[in-house]
Amino acid sequence: YRREFKEAFDRAIAMLESGERAVLRLHYKEGLSIDQIGVAYAIHRATAARWIADGREKIARATRAELKESLKISERDLESVLRLIESQMDLTLERALGDSATDD
Repeated sequence: YRREFKEAFDRAIAMLESGERAVLRLHYKEGLSIDQIGVAYAIHRATAARWIADGREKIARATRAELKESLKISERDLESVLRLIESQMDLTLERALGDSATDD
């Protein structure tokens, strides 16, 4: 399911607003902490953490929906695939957010 996941994941990232992608890129690709993001955007660190968590959640939901539609597999099999994927989500985000296809 590697190809299907990559396509679904890329579509999910593309669905984010540019600001959401920018914050995730700062955190996952550039390595900024929530404190540094807070300073950059003049927001509290809790807000920066929430923005990152919300972005991850949006990507996870959209990827799940895309995979469910494209794979046509049982809910149980989909859950198994997603558990494997979730364990590597940070690395996947770092790679995807560095791709020119997702740059603003």
